[in-house]
Amino acid sequence: NRVKLPVEPAHLTAIQQHQAELKSLEAELKDAEQKLKSIQNQSSESLVGTVVDDADATKTGHWKASTLFKSFVGVGYVHDDNRNKGDAAIRFATRLSQSGQYEVRVSFSDGSTRASNVPVTVETSAGEQSVVLNQQKATIAPTWRSLGSFAFSDQSDAAVTLSNTGTSGYVIADAVQFILQSDEPASPTAAEVDQAASRASLAAAQEVVKQRKLRIKEHKAAAPAKAPEAMAPADRPSNEIADSPIHIRGETRNLGPIASRGFLQVCSSGNATIRQPIGSGRLELADWLTDPDNPIVARVFVNRVWMHLMGQGIVRTVDNFGAQGERPTHPRLLDALATRFVRNGWQLKPLIRDIVTSAAYQRSSDFSSEALAIDPENRMLWRMHRRRLPAESIRDTMLMAAGELDRRPRQEQMAGRGTLVSSNNADSKATFAGVGEPCRSLYLPTVRGYMPPMMTMLDVADPDMLVGRRPTTNVPAQALVLINSPEIHHWADTTATKILDSATGFDSRLQNTFLRCLQRDPKTSDRTIAEDFFAGQENSKQAWREYIAALFASTEFRILD
Repeated sequence: NRVKLPVEPAHLTAIQQHQAELKSLEAELKDAEQKLKSIQNQSSESLVGTVVDDADATKTGHWKASTLFKSFVGVGYVHDDNRNKGDAAIRFATRLSQSGQYEVRVSFSDGSTRASNVPVTVETSAGEQSVVLNQQKATIAPTWRSLGSFAFSDQSDAAVTLSNTGTSGYVIADAVQFILQSDEPASPTAAEVDQAASRASLAAAQEVVKQRKLRIKEHKAAAPAKAPEAMAPADRPSNEIADSPIHIRGETRNLGPIASRGFLQVCSSGNATIRQPIGSGRLELADWLTDPDNPIVARVFVNRVWMHLMGQGIVRTVDNFGAQGERPTHPRLLDALATRFVRNGWQLKPLIRDIVTSAAYQRSSDFSSEALAIDPENRMLWRMHRRRLPAESIRDTMLMAAGELDRRPRQEQMAGRGTLVSSNNADSKATFAGVGEPCRSLYLPTVRGYMPPMMTMLDVADPDMLVGRRPTTNVPAQALVLINSPEIHHWADTTATKILDSATGFDSRLQNTFLRCLQRDPKTSDRTIAEDFFAGQENSKQAWREYIAALFASTEFRILD
């Protein structure tokens, strides 16, 4: 479930106001569409002259009925589905009540995908006449186009036949209209006046709908930022929650006895059943976990924070506080930190402040042979553990050196990734920029089955597993990845450009390189090596790029002293 996270009151007010205005605009659009539909659904009897609908026409070959485009006569229209060219024809025929000259009109839903060369045969009193109909544009609103004036007799059928022979595009057949032409100009009849008014009303209604949709589109484009959300469980209504049966061997239909809601029996000193659970029981579970009489949760949390800051946990097996795990090196320290953590309301910042301001944290990683002889595993913390940076920190540091790191948070890392991640559809065309995206590694999309090789080689956590403490390796393959990765080549090239632009002298550029990449000034030995490397190439961008790439792959860059 998506759960709304807290937002600023002003932001929430803006979101609510925008949603209310959008709801009002959508109601106006719905009303306009209903009015348009009432005008469009006019019956053929309201049209002047004689109208023959597609439902009364004689069809040959494949014709597909449709109501997708709403401007039509009767209950719908038919089309040839843009296939089987030369096999489909439709004949509109009627016996007119009076001989004379008639204007013939054809109704169809126009568009750019329609055929522009529809062959039409008109059966007149003088014989058959052929006409070519362009269905890409209706010239008489809303859906009509005139074929011209033809003579018909009341002693034989007046017929119009549309075919898809030789056409390119969809052939649409909706209705045919025969309008008697007078020899002398005459005032329009009441029906003709009504039809003209109907066309004007239809055009006006279509414009209103168009403007309403445009306003909604503009309003959505100006929407305030979405309220942040998190994927989190949510309880059903209390009357829908009940104790669940045991599923024997995990099978959904092989049910055992009902198991009452409760805590883990192996972690409880007495009865682990929740007597009167409120809802699902998750609230009672949270209260039980954070109860001052149950210190295990606070100890585990404090131990993990200590591990991330100090390199090793007070209990080194951070995922195992049981009988098979290691004993704490400083049990009283662990209890004191856990107790203070709970008393401070489970706030993380005071805990971190206590640790980083301690003498143990501020010790250097300098080596001492005397101390090593007494405590070879550094369990008494006589020096700071020398440890490698995690994969995310190494990548972010290279981005920082290149000046490309985007510190802005991302709320929807998977937005725009297509159905590959939203629906697990292998046919998706979604692509991933991988580690090349300039955001912090924290916001890189994590997709099961796809992890960037650079991050994997640097021991990034496996997304399919719970990893309390990552393995830390230093193997030759890591240096190979750091030297040959195309993304690292790009960052090194960008950094080289900035170094060349930052100063003109070799010494100044070298100093800027060490400050940018290693946060220190170059030593005498560093200068000697650099002078040998850059001999005659002090202004070469390629040489600076290779030198910076070597620094990125160096032990000093990856190890936190």
